[in-house]
Parts: sequence; C-alpha cells; structure tokens
Amino acid sequence: MSWNRRTTHRLAAIDAYRFPATVRQRFATEHDTLTATDLDAIESAARQWFRLAARHPRARTAMPSQVTDALRRALSQQTADYAAFCTEAFGRPYLPPPVTAHPSAGLAETLRLARQDENCGPGALPLLFRVDQQLAIPGGHRYLADCGGRGVCHDLPGTLCLMHLTGTGRLVRNRGRKETPPPTSPDAAGFGGGGGP
Repeated sequence: MSWNRRTTHRLAAIDAYRFPATVRQRFATEHDTLTATDLDAIESAARQWFRLAARHPRARTAMPSQVTDALRRALSQQTADYAAFCTEAFGRPYLPPPVTAHPSAGLAETLRLARQDENCGPGALPLLFRVDQQLAIPGGHRYLADCGGRGVCHDLPGTLCLMHLTGTGRLVRNRGRKETPPPTSPDAAGFGGGGGP
C-alpha cells in the first residue's frame, strides 16, 4: 500500500474511532463538571492530536491541552482497545513525544500542523489549543493567537501568546526621527489615486 493510501486509511480509522464507553464513563466521573457535549469536544481534540501523529510521525510536537492529554492517558489504560486502535491508526504502538526542556518549538510545530488539519488561518486557534479554555478546565492551558505586540510580547497572566513562542522578533523603533501622526484616510498616505508628490 502506498504512503498516501496508507495515511488516508489511518486517518479514516482515527476519525471513525469511538472511544470505549468505559473510558468515557470513568473520565466523566473523574471530571464531573463535564457534559456529554464537553466529552465530545475533548474526543474531537484527541482525534486531532492523533491525526497529527499519523500524518507527521517524525514531527517534534508538544501536547497543548491538559484535558486532551488526560483523555489520551485514560484511553491508553484500556490496553487491548488501545493496542488495536494504535495498530489501525499508526501501524505500531503509539509513543507520545517526549517532554522537552524547551517546549516552545514543539508547541509552534503543533500549532502549524493543527492549523493545517483544521484548514484555518494564522489568527485562529485550532481545537487542540482552545479546548481547555473553551471548557473552563481548572488549571488548563490558555492561549492567545496573537497578543498584538510587535517586537515585544504583551504579558497576559495565565495565557501564552502563540505568536511569540519562538521569539518576539525585532523591536521597531523610531531612531531620532520626528514622530508623524498616522494618516487619517487612505488619500492622506498617498494611496487611493489622490494628488501628492
């Protein structure tokens, strides 16, 4: 079977997978504030994580969601079911990526791949990055796609700015030039076909 057909088969297995009722029940008992709709959202986030792993087995990723990782761990405790799922989804046992001393690069790669998976733009947060906050998971991770800072990251307590995971870039400064107020209309800046030099 070719790589593309094999990957398509594996992705279909992940999307069709139904989490065992015993895992859902135990997880719901341990997280008693979650509704059935919340559990469905967490399962969807877990499927997204598994799709990333199936499509990009060598990618250096990092798990962005605490609640999704908790569900993945609960699923892995169902050894027979989990082994059968991994064989279908990955062709081998699934080993989560190791935790690194500098997870920023792994989160940046996961963000890039999750945006591809959801086909969303650079300002959007994929499900894996928003599920903890969306479900108000106590101690869950909170992300912001972009804090708006250019050359500096605006600190927002309890939230990680994804735009600046790998650095803030250059700080744009006005070096000794007189500040000019921003244009108030497109014509004032020389755009829009009006007069001007």
